[in-house]
Amino acid sequence: NIEYSEEIESYRKYSDGTWASPSIANIKKVNSYYDIYAHTLNMGTFGEHITVAFHSCSLPWGGTITSGSSVTAYLASSVPCGSTCSSQTRTCSNGTLSGSYTKSSCSVGACPCPLPWGGTITSGSSVTAYLASSVPCGSSCSSQTRTCSNGTLSGSYTKSSCSVGACPCSLPWGGTITSGSSVTAYLASSVPCGSTCSSQTRTCSNGTLSGSYTKSSCSVGACTLSVSLISNPLSGNAPLNDVDLTATVDGTQIGTINYTFYCDRSDSGTNITSGWAAKFDGINDNPKTAVDVCDYAPAGTYTAKVIVERGSLITENRRTITVDPPLNSSPTVGSLLVLKGDYCTNPAHYFSWTYSDNDGDKQSQLQIQLDKEGDFVSPEFDSGQVPVGDYTCPNDTCDNENNRVVQVDYNNTYYWRVKVWDSQGADSGWVNGTPFTSGEHRYPSPGFTWSPKKPSVGEDVQFTDESECYTLGGATVACASWQWTFGDATPSDSTDQNPIVQFNSSGSHQVGLRVIDPDGNICPLGVSYFIEVVGVKWKLPGWREILPW
Repeated sequence: NIEYSEEIESYRKYSDGTWASPSIANIKKVNSYYDIYAHTLNMGTFGEHITVAFHSCSLPWGGTITSGSSVTAYLASSVPCGSTCSSQTRTCSNGTLSGSYTKSSCSVGACPCPLPWGGTITSGSSVTAYLASSVPCGSSCSSQTRTCSNGTLSGSYTKSSCSVGACPCSLPWGGTITSGSSVTAYLASSVPCGSTCSSQTRTCSNGTLSGSYTKSSCSVGACTLSVSLISNPLSGNAPLNDVDLTATVDGTQIGTINYTFYCDRSDSGTNITSGWAAKFDGINDNPKTAVDVCDYAPAGTYTAKVIVERGSLITENRRTITVDPPLNSSPTVGSLLVLKGDYCTNPAHYFSWTYSDNDGDKQSQLQIQLDKEGDFVSPEFDSGQVPVGDYTCPNDTCDNENNRVVQVDYNNTYYWRVKVWDSQGADSGWVNGTPFTSGEHRYPSPGFTWSPKKPSVGEDVQFTDESECYTLGGATVACASWQWTFGDATPSDSTDQNPIVQFNSSGSHQVGLRVIDPDGNICPLGVSYFIEVVGVKWKLPGWREILPW
């Protein structure tokens, strides 16, 4: 196609490979064909078909169209969803293109899709949607890809985002708190008087609770104070010395302690008085022992006491200490002695001993046994356990409590033993005396008569001996000698068996007789003798008759 008025320069190549000089021709017609183009060449005439046309038009989007041709042009290459493409037919007229639209094509844009949570997405775009905006701790978010296709949004989930809920936290005392919440926890549910509750803020972070305190509340305890008291020893025998007192303080009161110890104070007061045995102020020792602080000499019951001061509080306690009598040692018996009696009535022997007791206890009871065999299986005499005061001495020779008289058989060997008890009940055990042999027979038994029964002063009085003397087996024998005492008489004494005596004065007279047997045994006066009172007659005075005056 050749535009109108164009000049055409034509070349021709020869067969020998050379080129002919160009020929130039003006195209004078348009829209017609030259069937033959004649141009004279040195080699002859050459002809060809050449189409001659009007001027073409350039298209806005590139390319051309020939004159007389038309194209559809568009205002915009695309329009939004719901709009219509605005088009124009643009015609080329000899190089001039009608109209003004510049777009070779126009497409109607796909419709966007509104999102459930607001906003839109273009067709072909996708978003992730969620079934729920949040799910509980431990769950997973359920998601869905929703794609826009020309105004239609696929899927059904309606939430733009989803969060997994933070886990709550379990509280040490029960119950829970949500993540992000806080509680105040305490180290202890209670603290002593004078202390402060230690607290901690514990925050829940997705199931993890900060801190470590485990108590939901804390109270400050009331101040209390008490004390116990013990003694070491608690009891014993007198003298009870070097007794320790130990006080143990209890209660919620805090601070240093004052201890005041008393050995014997029975009241319940808490006033500090004089006479304390030990005092310790401002110390922390608990328990506290006052060592060797109390001595108790006499037996009895004592009340040890402690007063304790701590902070603003004061209290006391007491302890009874029992002091028993001294430990009782057994009495001892020594110097055992047996003495033969006078045998004037019965064969008596006197038993004596010395009693001693380291504790100073008096003798309270005694027991004497005599046995011929020495084994004391069946003793011939057993006093039994008798109080000292219940054993009666048969005569004045045994006025000592350790001097006892026992009747025995004649002419026998005896073994004897004694046991004594003190006032505390301790006994000496059996202590053996030296065996002894009783006498062969009874001592003489003096006796006499006199005549006349009522003699006068100076009158002869005949005393007749009626005494009896004895030998082995109890048979009587003649006595060996006699000892008379008459008092105010002539003679005043005599060794005759049957003396004659004159009394020198009137009244009562005491006459005594002691008799000695062939073995030389005698019953002394005041023990074995007869006492006879003799009345003395006075002679009548002479008289003579006289005349009355």
